[in-house]
Amino acid sequence: MKTEVFYFSGTGNSLFIAKEINESLSNPGELIPIAKYIHESAVYTDAEMIGFVFPVYMGSVPWVVKDFIKKIKPQSPPYIFAVATFNSHTMDCMPILSGFLKSCSMDLSLGEAIVMPGNAKSSSPEENGKRIEASAQRIIEIAKKINNQIVEPQSVSAKIAKKAVSYRKKPSGSFTKYKLLPSCNGCGMCKRVCPMANIELNNKKPSWGDNCAACLACFHWCPQNAIKWGMPIIGNRPQYHHPNVTAKDISEQHP
Repeated sequence: MKTEVFYFSGTGNSLFIAKEINESLSNPGELIPIAKYIHESAVYTDAEMIGFVFPVYMGSVPWVVKDFIKKIKPQSPPYIFAVATFNSHTMDCMPILSGFLKSCSMDLSLGEAIVMPGNAKSSSPEENGKRIEASAQRIIEIAKKINNQIVEPQSVSAKIAKKAVSYRKKPSGSFTKYKLLPSCNGCGMCKRVCPMANIELNNKKPSWGDNCAACLACFHWCPQNAIKWGMPIIGNRPQYHHPNVTAKDISEQHP
């Protein structure tokens, strides 16, 4: 069985989960970054099993993931699983994903979630460690379901179905308000880790374009902690990235 696991990740949480789940499958497949296809109009696949792994943003599916799903064209109906990483809650994320897939003539077979350290709302270092440790068991449980081709349909109300098909590309307002501190030394790390290739350096200072996915990779990976975000919820939260994921790993998502 041909398997393809597509992922989107800023802190490395979803990338780590995608890798671990893929390696736990009876037939491990190819791990593919969603952001690589941001400029493509269509993505054709003959995979019999397709996975989507991504973080929950504001209780929903990141726009870049929805945008990708609109482009993917399976050769035949695949078994589709999704795993969302989240901090405080998933809200209607999986029903929204299910409804969106349905609008694209696909069906979500299995939707799961794994609690992890967040990229916006913070949790303590102790709690972060516990979540990362506990994720190992959840990965085993989810992989077992996938290997057994378990189907667990999501309940999608008319309200959620309507909400599912709408999304705003390229978030605006406070989602893309970044502040650069004097401590910035122009190292270019923010440009390297941005999955969307949305950052350029002008006179050794980062400049953000209009293709932001609000993943906060630039904030979390900055060696000087010189980037701040405009959303009040983030406050003075500390930086975080998954301990088993490197900046190079994140940079490999570049389109």
